[in-house]
Amino acid sequence: MEWVNTTADAEGNLVVALRGDIDFTNSADVIRTIRAGAADAAGPDIEVDLAAVTFLDSSGIAVLVRLLHLAEQRAGQLRLLHPPEKVRDQLYLAGLAELLGAPDAPPSWLG
Repeated sequence: MEWVNTTADAEGNLVVALRGDIDFTNSADVIRTIRAGAADAAGPDIEVDLAAVTFLDSSGIAVLVRLLHLAEQRAGQLRLLHPPEKVRDQLYLAGLAELLGAPDAPPSWLG
């Protein structure tokens, strides 16, 4: 399975599509692929499509934090797109939802 795909949008910003489980078994490979893709994207911003992500462990969350740092180094912004409810909940529990720019929706279990 291919866990990550990188492209550049029309403005040259890095677009990252993650899928499946992003965890300790593949996070190093995901980071390597993202770094290679970032070299080909001249724009400052990074968009991460999470629609196909089924699970993030702490290593997967660390991938998102690294992307935030990469965007900051490029004087850009990180945007998380289409996070499934489970992923939003994980980011909220980790205290990173706001920092990472996850869409502002409270976890389902908060009522």
